[in-house]
Formats: sequence, C-alpha cells, structure tokens
Amino acid sequence: VLEESYNPLKKWRFRPEPQSIKTFLTEEDILKLEEATLTSPLSDARNFFIMQFYLAGKRVSDVLLMKFKSITDKNFRPINIEQIREVEARYTHYVYKQFENHPRLHSVKLPAVAKEIILHYYQTRKDNVFVFPFLEDSLESDKYGTAKLKNQIESKTTIINKNLKKIAKLLDLPSFSTHTARRSFAQISRNLNVSDLDIKDALGHSDIKITQGYLNSTDYSGIDRALESVEKKMKNQ
Repeated sequence: VLEESYNPLKKWRFRPEPQSIKTFLTEEDILKLEEATLTSPLSDARNFFIMQFYLAGKRVSDVLLMKFKSITDKNFRPINIEQIREVEARYTHYVYKQFENHPRLHSVKLPAVAKEIILHYYQTRKDNVFVFPFLEDSLESDKYGTAKLKNQIESKTTIINKNLKKIAKLLDLPSFSTHTARRSFAQISRNLNVSDLDIKDALGHSDIKITQGYLNSTDYSGIDRALESVEKKMKNQ
C-alpha cells in the first residue's frame, strides 16, 4: 500500500458536474398552451396542467382528487358550480400525504381560468364526484396512502404526461410534464419578484431549500433585460 505522499491523485482537482437546466414553461408558453385548439384526450391533459399551474403549482394528486363539492365560497361554504363566475370561489380540500395520519386542510383562491375549466367539466360531469375525467367515483372515500388510489394516481399521471409530451411536439414547446407546472409557477413567480418564502408556502414545501431547488439559476431572462436596458440607454447618449 502506497503512502499518501505517493498518491498520484492527491493534487488533482476534479471539476463538479455542470449545473443542469431545469425545465419550466414561460408566460408565453403557458398562454400558447391555453389558447391551443385541442381535442380529448389532449385537451384533458392540457386543462389538467393549466389547472395545476393556476392553483399555485398544485401537486398531481391534489388536482386529480379535486371534487365539485370541494369548490367553496370565501367562507368555505359549498357553492352552485353554475354560479362560479359570480363568486370568489376557492378549492378547499384536505391534503393527504403518504404515511400521514392527520391530513392538513388547504384552501386556494380560484382564478378565472380555473373557474372556466371547472365549469367546462361540470356541463358533462355534474353527476360525477371528481372534476377531471381520470379517477373512478368509487375512489372518493379513499385516502392518498391507500395502495389502490396510489396506483390509480400513478397510472393516470403516466397517461397525462404522455399526452403532454404529444402536446409539446404539436405546439413546438419544450418537453414538459405535470411536474413542470410546479416549476413553471415557481419560476414565473420569482421573475415577478415574489419572495422565495411566499413561493415556498404556495408550493407547500417544508423547507426553503426545496423551493430554491425548483428555481432555475440558469434563467437568463433578467440578465437579458438588464443588458437590453443598458444597450438602449447607450444608444440614446
């Protein structure tokens, strides 16, 4: 065995792995996705993603489990879905996490785009439990930790993500998935000068470091805007 002083690798300095670029959609991408004319099942996948984004990057499970009876007014009372445009509506629900025995109550305000999506599905699904046409009504009483519901969520997420990839190719967008909705909400919020702490709370993270891991340190749009401002200023000298 060689002594450490004879170790040929002792003086080497290994370079760290280059930082990966995290995928997120820009404001322009989101609008392009909203306005695209699509048919089912692509339209259902698109609507699901848009709902995630506008509900502050909600997790897949929380949106899959969205029920019509979970749509409330600002005082958390159930509302008539047909009147959703006229009230300050909220999505009020329990957040179940695997292996947790005590779910947390959570409520988020529904923006106009989310209201329209809910109203769209209510026209044909008002006799169903869930807003989106992915889960069976028989799963209503299950908790997120049960094997049956967990398997359903995983399988439906796979289907949705496959269709989102098809949409990306169709609309010439970066390849994206349901998880991209959370990253996109976080990054666009950061670009709008929303604090990391507020983004953390919106995403439901327990640690600010998790939130910061969502944010793209290689987003150069701010630098580009600064350079454009300087260039414009110099040209006017």
